[in-house]
Amino acid sequence: AKLIIHIYGRHDMNIIFGQDITDIEQRYVVLELDTFVDAQSHRQTAYCIVDSIPELDWPVIDTYRQAHRDLMKAYQQQNWDYCEHALEGLCGHWNGELDSFYHDLRDRIQRYRHNPPAKDWDGSRSVQDLA
Repeated sequence: AKLIIHIYGRHDMNIIFGQDITDIEQRYVVLELDTFVDAQSHRQTAYCIVDSIPELDWPVIDTYRQAHRDLMKAYQQQNWDYCEHALEGLCGHWNGELDSFYHDLRDRIQRYRHNPPAKDWDGSRSVQDLA
């Protein structure tokens, strides 16, 4: 978890890794963050379990969840304009738990605008680049 804390800047994010999150998603709000690839090409996806959601947000939680999914899909497709628009709408939601992730994502998008990733890039991050 130390690496994730450094990346996203929050000590109170509940981060899990793995592929089978079906059981957890039935009980909690679980949002995909990043997929990391190590030197042996092993892939691990990081997810955030949102811990506290303000009561006033419950009626629109599915809308926020879909907006986050759409953001991550657009990110993987290098649709930077859509991502920046979605980030404006998502920051401040989830009780602020994902704001540091959203700010980090915005910073990456700015870098990719000036130095685009390969056309076949799938949105994953190399573990070596994070050290």
